Amino acid sequence: MGEFIDVNYDRAIPSDQKIEMLVIGALINNGTLADSIVHGISRDDFYNEKNAIVFDHMVKIVEMRQLIDLNVLHLKLKETNSIDGVGGIHYLLEMSMMSVTTSHLMTHISELKRLSKRRKIIQGYTGVLQKSWSQDLSNEEVMYLSDSVSESLRDEEANKIETLEEITKRVTKGFKDAKDGVVKKVSLTGMSHFDRVVQPRSGTVVVVAGRPGMGKTMFSNTVACNCAKNGQHVVIWTMEMASDEYALMMMSNVSDIPYKEFLEDKIDIASAEYDRAVTEFRKLNVTIIDRPKASVRDIELQVMSIHKRKPVDVLIIDYLGLIDHDAKKGNMTDQIGDTTKNIKRLARQTKGVVVELAQLSREVEKAPSKIPTLAHLRSSGSIEQDADIVVMLYRPDYYGISDKFGKSLKGKAKLFVRKNRRGKLCSVDHFFEPLRARFQEMDPFDDFEGISKPKKVEEKEIDDEFGEF
Repeated sequence: MGEFIDVNYDRAIPSDQKIEMLVIGALINNGTLADSIVHGISRDDFYNEKNAIVFDHMVKIVEMRQLIDLNVLHLKLKETNSIDGVGGIHYLLEMSMMSVTTSHLMTHISELKRLSKRRKIIQGYTGVLQKSWSQDLSNEEVMYLSDSVSESLRDEEANKIETLEEITKRVTKGFKDAKDGVVKKVSLTGMSHFDRVVQPRSGTVVVVAGRPGMGKTMFSNTVACNCAKNGQHVVIWTMEMASDEYALMMMSNVSDIPYKEFLEDKIDIASAEYDRAVTEFRKLNVTIIDRPKASVRDIELQVMSIHKRKPVDVLIIDYLGLIDHDAKKGNMTDQIGDTTKNIKRLARQTKGVVVELAQLSREVEKAPSKIPTLAHLRSSGSIEQDADIVVMLYRPDYYGISDKFGKSLKGKAKLFVRKNRRGKLCSVDHFFEPLRARFQEMDPFDDFEGISKPKKVEEKEIDDEFGEF
């Protein structure tokens, strides 16, 4: 380890007096503009205390439904005996004479907020560094302090109040992008019926739930291989299965080698078949993270670190129940709620799709039909609440259920879309193929007794075919 150097904090604090004066001057000169802008700025954005005091008084004027101008501002400062402290009328005049166009004003406000955020970052992490010298704190406590600073800064950004102008501009751009085909929609599975119903967009959380052994991990493997083959960057955070085993599942999926042969070590590594499997697997745009013990903060930090180097299109978390929840957040329900909210925030930060696997409670097995509903999601209503899409896996043969002729339904599966913010609720028939560690579209004319028989439909018929279940 190199020589340890103590940090010297005797440096200029990030700020720009001229920009602060330009922003205030523009608001003095354009009172009508001030009403839509002051709520997007805070007192902390001004480093110079004189400017912060002037801005405070401008906010009070706006809250009183008055237009800001030089005279009104001057009177308000005199009322509170603050005018001399800010440099008198001469300082207000100096700022009002600094002209700036509306477009340049928005640029200056962005820079004002950037400098403000940098000061908060420096202040927060300087406190962590100073406390790091204390031998009374454990390494875990210091790391928790650091995470708390990061979380606080992210929460502040998330709680920013947008103006109606900002919102309408973004909404309008969204409509334009959709029309131009720019909106990023993810074809999750490569199975046409399912993908036509479930079309997650940027920032979407998809929960895939089922009982143990129902095929959740193999479904996530289907998603990972399909998305990666389509050029999307897939990050798999596996907590239950080792990365080697997950890799073997993916190799089976993209090749003709049965998954069982990988598990039973029956592979001839000198064969052309194995060589092709390895070649196809290496082509996949996938990052596998094998960390069986991790908190949601660990996941956020590492995924965002990866995202900065290479944008993450799809994140798969296997699975929600194994994430270390924050005991400081109260009871288990509150802890899971905190975890799901952070996962939702991560989806929005990466503008990708997060697929999180979740366990269903044993209550589903008490139901006569064994068909899962949202009520069977385990531990917390926040899983359903924070998800945009909830898919539940059901295989009749898992419970020994056969068709009306006593014929086995082995391999036949149903995917229930129980929540879908942008689409219909429905059920779609599929074939569970553990031999290739994947789900496949079922023969559209197979008889699936007691469960809707799929038909071959045209795109225009999709709404009629997949009505609410």
